[in-house]
Amino acid sequence: MDQPSPSPHALAPWEPFTLTVRREDAPTRESDVAAVLHARGVLGAVVDGDVAALPGRVLVRVAVDDDARVATAGADGVPRPGTDVDALVVALARHLRATVLVDAPTTVGPGGGPVLAVGPDGTPAEPVEPELDEAPGRVRSVHAWRGEGLVGARALVAGARLPLTAHRLGPWMLAVADDGTYLEPEPPGRWSFGFPYVAMSRSGELRAVTYVAGKGRRALYLELSWAPPMAAVVPASVPEGSAAERLAQRLRTARLGEGDLPEHPDLDPGVGRALVAAAQAPDGDHFLAAVAAALGLPAEIARVVEAPGRTAEAPGATAEVAGATAEVAGPTTRGPGPDAVSLLGPGERIEATGTARLMGAALRDDLVRAPSGNDPFSRLRRYLHRRPRLHLTVGLFELFAAVMVGASLLGFWSDQPSWLRILSCVLLAVDGLGNTAMAWWRLRRDAARV
Repeated sequence: MDQPSPSPHALAPWEPFTLTVRREDAPTRESDVAAVLHARGVLGAVVDGDVAALPGRVLVRVAVDDDARVATAGADGVPRPGTDVDALVVALARHLRATVLVDAPTTVGPGGGPVLAVGPDGTPAEPVEPELDEAPGRVRSVHAWRGEGLVGARALVAGARLPLTAHRLGPWMLAVADDGTYLEPEPPGRWSFGFPYVAMSRSGELRAVTYVAGKGRRALYLELSWAPPMAAVVPASVPEGSAAERLAQRLRTARLGEGDLPEHPDLDPGVGRALVAAAQAPDGDHFLAAVAAALGLPAEIARVVEAPGRTAEAPGATAEVAGATAEVAGPTTRGPGPDAVSLLGPGERIEATGTARLMGAALRDDLVRAPSGNDPFSRLRRYLHRRPRLHLTVGLFELFAAVMVGASLLGFWSDQPSWLRILSCVLLAVDGLGNTAMAWWRLRRDAARV
């Protein structure tokens, strides 16, 4: 989970640039990293990685200009472009004998290509995703969307190659990642999701929300976050209250401001004010709940993300959570945790078994799921869904009709083919195949249960 960045409006014309530092042969301390920045007059901010469930690391934030030069300050207190950010990355890696990860590709060495990590010797290294803190309840992710069926949940598992548990909550589907697992937000517009779609996560003290109101580029898209303040790094020679000191102070926070939300017809001004108020709260304990309330999302999403993790009990023991008793399989068992079970019910476990098998299972789920809706077409489909033999007959009749219309296009009953008959043939064939497949699958399923 990435450390949230400050508002670009607050830093203009500078942009935030985040580094993750981990020493190989000694503890990684904020003071050691800050000393390297001080020695080079670099303005920045640092914080122990434990706040983001990244133990043994230090998070660093600096400001860069359009030419990727870091902000430095002299005795006059005016921020000026200094060394290139890639030189700072190499200096941190070599001085601290550390591996440095960057949040955007940088160049190392003359003629070098873009890299995402630099090793202790100052040369490119293979970027390795930092290991998250596995203490119960430190890392949680929940994705949710309005819709039925498990297509979206299986698509998430196939993309991330991580198991999860799917829960139905009224008209919503919730996909809960295992305790200790961070699940990246899915890009908007995927065919497998209903809308609105939301991803909520917590990594240590960091909270993040991705919200997509609908399909297409014009749909409302929000990225919201809350993070504790970092420690500002300001050279001792910089006057208090100067522009350089103010820039360093802005780097230490990542709070949403009034001008940071997009201007969108679907974003009510009152909702926007509520989101800004949640992001600017002094602590993040109620951030997710406030965002859920402002956007009209089920409160259970935030509750699961904020709930304490699975306790390390002996195998077969039980844990009392929120008035419900759930079995705990053991101290090393990974799962959604008894808190998710008590809030949402047992759910359906989806394992990472390969993309083809996952999507095949999702298709079967849709074949056996009763259509929803109250319009005449949905009611007719629901009527046929409860009567698979009649549904099969309708499908076969449509296929027969498609064959007859196709024969007429070949001139057996008409001299001139028409666009209307071509369209009718295609629609009858597609609908007939779909109805026949759905009915045949349900008949096979029912026969297997006997």
